[in-house]
Amino acid sequence: MLYIPALGENTFTERCLYLPSVGYIFLVALFLLWTQEKLPRAIGGMTIVFAAIFCLYTVGTLDRNEAWKDNFILWSDTVKKSPDSAMAHNNLGMEYAYRGLSDSAIAEFQTALQQKPDFIEARYNLASAYLKEGDADMARREVEVVLKTRPDLHEARQLLNDILSTGH
Repeated sequence: MLYIPALGENTFTERCLYLPSVGYIFLVALFLLWTQEKLPRAIGGMTIVFAAIFCLYTVGTLDRNEAWKDNFILWSDTVKKSPDSAMAHNNLGMEYAYRGLSDSAIAEFQTALQQKPDFIEARYNLASAYLKEGDADMARREVEVVLKTRPDLHEARQLLNDILSTGH
């Protein structure tokens, strides 16, 4: 449900599927009305089929809600289901960083950059993670790449100042 190329890479576009489902419900209702009028003996079976489909979708929705308990579970699940999503790896890296797991965060940011080398946010996050790990040289290299691409990015300039203030 998360990998729909037409919706782009934004994982949260699954929310866009609710509005079109209203049309689907109207079509099902019209079909059942047509069946009741044209094939009155088949309406019972058709109603059971659509009720079973409804139950399956309900179970699927309840199962999907488990992934939305917190951001870490959501992004871990998303990376499993969409391993080629640079955004998902970046966001999982942010969750690792938030939890103080710098090594895992760095690995996720690097994966995001392997998939999308021009992903400035992931590169900035990687620089921040390197600095938290105490690797000011790697942090400086990464933030300099960010500043070459986006010299106006205030956060990157501040991070470079933080790196330089550590003496590197």
